[in-house]
This record gives sequence, structure tokens and C-alpha cells, in this order.
Amino acid sequence: MSNLVASFFSISLFGFIFTSAFLIRRKPLAYYFFISVYFIYVISLFVNLSIANGLIVKLPHLYRIVSPLQFLFGPLCYLFCRTTLRPYQKFQNKDLLHFIPFLVSTIGLIPIFMLSGTEKLEFIYNKGLYPSPWYKPDTFGLAYVVVLRLKFVVFLGYLIFLWKMLYDFKKHASVELQQNNRVLIAWLLFDTTIQSFLGIAIFASAIWANYFENT
Repeated sequence: MSNLVASFFSISLFGFIFTSAFLIRRKPLAYYFFISVYFIYVISLFVNLSIANGLIVKLPHLYRIVSPLQFLFGPLCYLFCRTTLRPYQKFQNKDLLHFIPFLVSTIGLIPIFMLSGTEKLEFIYNKGLYPSPWYKPDTFGLAYVVVLRLKFVVFLGYLIFLWKMLYDFKKHASVELQQNNRVLIAWLLFDTTIQSFLGIAIFASAIWANYFENT
């Protein structure tokens, strides 16, 4: 297991460098939405594996830092798909409403963010207080597994919108438009399928949390 953790940890570091390089380069808005999704994935992977391999002892303030960011998966995937399929539909102030769950989660985690490094390590490694890592506190003191289920519900709503947008485009767009953008559409279908698979896998883990030791 330690070799597997080390391998995934190396992958997360590479992913962090790779996605960071894309984020700092000037690109169309849709690409920023897309790369941000995978940036959050690799940061989540890095933090969880840091706990698994003990690196978190040196970086205790990373604890729970990615939890509110995970509420951005749905909005970022949706905005990427919408900006790509509907370039005429510009980002507006009302689109900021998509980020309310992220903001609420961040506010709810302030008490944990304010803890000292020693106190955070106590949360991570003290198994006596909690039956498993799934039940350690998250937003507003809710168990992590509860918050994860909420994240999936939010993400599921966005997945429905994603598939509807793709269906509407395939149904209503002209044959010429679809032909000219067939590679892009194929990529959107592939990416949305991957997001759906990951969402279902995370949901299954959260529902049957008692059968899993870690995230």
C-alpha cells in the first residue's frame, strides 16, 4: 500500500505542476474553467495522500483546505461546457450564484482553519474521538461524510445540466456546425463521462463509508 500511495503522490505532484503551467498561460475563458477542475482534483489528491504518507505533519494547515474547493467541481464543469457550446452566452454577475456553496462551506470551516497546526494534527491522528476519518468535522461541524454527500447532490444537479446541454446541441445544431466541431464535441462527451464516473465513484464511497478506511 505504501508503494501505491507513493506512486499516486508522485502523480499528484506532476498533475499540480502540469495544471499550474496551463493556468498561468493566457488562454480562452473556457480553458480556465476546464483546467481549474483538474487543478482541484490534483490538489485534493495531494492533500489526502499527504495525510496517508505523513507529510501532513509538516504541512498541517493544508487540512480541510480543499474541502470548500470541491464544491466548485459542478459550477466549473458546467461553465466550461456552456462557454464551449454557447460562446455567445457570456459570464455575467448572476453566474456568481454558482459559487454560493463554495462560499458557505468556506465560512463554515473558519473555526477549523483558525486552529493551530498542533490542534489540526490532533484532529487528523486522534482516532479515539472519531470512529474513522469519514466522521471527522467539516463545514459547520458536520461529519465529512455528510458534507461529501452534499457535494455529490450539488454535483449531480450540474451533471444533469451538462448532459442536457450536450443533448440539445446534438439535437438542434446544424450538421455543418457539428461536423466543424466534432473533435471538440467528442472531447466534451469524453470529459463529461469521466466526471460522471468520478461522481458516482465518490458517491458510492460516501454511501458505504463504513466499508472504507479513508477517502
